[in-house]
Amino acid sequence: MLWKWAKRRHPYKSNKWIANKYWKSTGKRRWIFTTGNTQLKYLSSKKIIRTIPIKLDKNPYLDKDYWLEYKTREGNRKLTGMYKKVWEKQKGICSFCNSMIDINADAEERPLHHKDGNHKNHTVSNLVYTHIHCHKQCHTTNSKLNNCCPTYGL
Repeated sequence: MLWKWAKRRHPYKSNKWIANKYWKSTGKRRWIFTTGNTQLKYLSSKKIIRTIPIKLDKNPYLDKDYWLEYKTREGNRKLTGMYKKVWEKQKGICSFCNSMIDINADAEERPLHHKDGNHKNHTVSNLVYTHIHCHKQCHTTNSKLNNCCPTYGL
């Protein structure tokens, strides 16, 4: 399919020219379709992430601790790098209201708050996850004197 596309795109070029332009080799892999700085990914290079099986004898209405732990464990796998460090430092608790944050919610639902107010300072010690309503409340009542940074929960 890619070869037909390349032949259609360059009808007057030779097969060798097309092969040299679009197919490269890196390391042990040969014939990698490449255009500029991007290359076609192999599905075999994608990491397989297995989900943890759900215990069927657990009821979502009665066994709230189990489901809270399951949701946190599954959602924690979505985070990487700095965001994961901030989440683990907080243990998933909002620093304003001291209640659990749903990690499976969209990123807009759990914004990162900069403690010192400097939005260019992205160090782990300066960032905290909050609920969206806690974050909005903080910034609506924010004055430069108190900087709306909580002193509890950290």
